Amino acid sequence: MSTTKDWNKTTVAKHIQVNKMQKHLSIQNIHDPYEKKILLFLDKNGESVYGDIFKELRISGAKGQEAIYSLFEQGLIRHKRQTNSIELNVEIKNELD
Repeated sequence: MSTTKDWNKTTVAKHIQVNKMQKHLSIQNIHDPYEKKILLFLDKNGESVYGDIFKELRISGAKGQEAIYSLFEQGLIRHKRQTNSIELNVEIKNELD
């Protein structure tokens, strides 16, 4: 049975315009506030470990883990080498700039 949250994630994923060849992402297409904060943080700060991201953004571990898992599922972030650090897997385009 599909939940509303599952439907929303699927809908959002379909609307995220990640060009597979160029890997660009328009940040306006990210509707989850935690995912957006994490992506913008990584764009600004580069590779980071989970705890530093959550602490800096004041995100609970549960909410942060959920957002990071979703970003991994969407292919928007990746692990850096064999470490606990994560980094962007796309170039963020902020259309307001």
